[in-house]
Amino acid sequence: MKKALAVMLLLVLAVVPFGQIVNASESTPATASTTAVAGPITDLTYFSRSETDMTLRWTPAQGALMIYFEQRQVGSSVWVRSTTKDWLWPNAAYAIITGLTANTLYEFRMVVLGGPNAGVSNAVTLKTDMNLILKSITAGNFYDWNPGDGTIYSDLTYGPKASNKYDLYIPTNASQTDDIGVILNLHGGSWTSGDKADDAPHMKWYAHNDYIAASMNYTLVGGTDGGTVATIMDEIEACIEALKQELLNRGYNVTRLAITGYSAGGHLASLFGYSRAEDSALPIELVINSAGPADFNIDSWYPLMPDFVVAGYVSLLTGQTVTVDQMLNGEADELIRSISPAQQVSSDAPATVLAYGAYDQLVGQGNNQKLVAALQQAGVDFEYILYPYSDHVLGNDPDKVLERQNTVLSYLNTYLAPIPVAQT
Repeated sequence: MKKALAVMLLLVLAVVPFGQIVNASESTPATASTTAVAGPITDLTYFSRSETDMTLRWTPAQGALMIYFEQRQVGSSVWVRSTTKDWLWPNAAYAIITGLTANTLYEFRMVVLGGPNAGVSNAVTLKTDMNLILKSITAGNFYDWNPGDGTIYSDLTYGPKASNKYDLYIPTNASQTDDIGVILNLHGGSWTSGDKADDAPHMKWYAHNDYIAASMNYTLVGGTDGGTVATIMDEIEACIEALKQELLNRGYNVTRLAITGYSAGGHLASLFGYSRAEDSALPIELVINSAGPADFNIDSWYPLMPDFVVAGYVSLLTGQTVTVDQMLNGEADELIRSISPAQQVSSDAPATVLAYGAYDQLVGQGNNQKLVAALQQAGVDFEYILYPYSDHVLGNDPDKVLERQNTVLSYLNTYLAPIPVAQT
């Protein structure tokens, strides 16, 4: 079974490595279904983008003689003919518009000549992507603290494996007289790659704001170590215990925890926070999930991911081979539930801060809205921040980056701020 699973994982990751940006020129949109409804096209919508391209999709026009696109920059009153990467057949279901300017807001519409759908389609307003380095800078991935902000203790051990290590960031101003909280971070990387050092800038940002933070490594899934989500959940539990003892030994009376992560790390952080809080050596007061998957039912990934890719994710994360048929007929329901944070939320769930990009082609709105709905239904204190022009990197909206930082600090100050020890 392990050999078969490994083959499946290679196929899945070759199709769409989780945590990487989907380039519009390399994406193959799902084929839209046909319809006999008369009237202009009304479902023209976004599929993917790059700095200079925009991929759109729609329900194919019926009996059309020709279709073409028009565009204009937002603020202009003049529509101009768009340039498409390939010839547009009248019954096409998608198009890649090229020759655009990076980080620019456009309106697009489609013109259909002939047939029952003749006319001008709905217009969509979309923004082209920006340079990856600029996005990463905007997202805070290059933040560095000021000299004297704190001290880093690297490669502290929490278990027997080579991967069972964490880095500890202690601010200079961390209180040793109050009850304080600590932040534990899970790195991203498709569950199969990444390192605790990847999130060092964000840990330094926490420490700059006087919060102790730690970033842990864990057993990567799909490798020779046999890692699964269940394995990682146990490792998070062990790391929290070791982290608590380390800080107590250093004279810090740590009494509470926030758990955080980006992408795959956000998934792991929220899953532990909602399903394993009772196993934590420190009470989990806050979950911070940025762009992390929330649900692994097939419908939560539609139309961004083919069904077999979603089945591949479930197989990857559980260590058991799961087929599309098993996911659709209910046989895999319990396995899906075991790795889906949205299905683990209860009224006792920790407060939560969520951040997602409207242009995310990996974790789409259909996925993260499952978690939003679950938190609302359970009455959990949470904040949902949508980056209107950002993809999975969350770097196209400087104002939303600032809003998220302020929101996170507000929640940290509410749930993790130092509490004076009662005088006896």
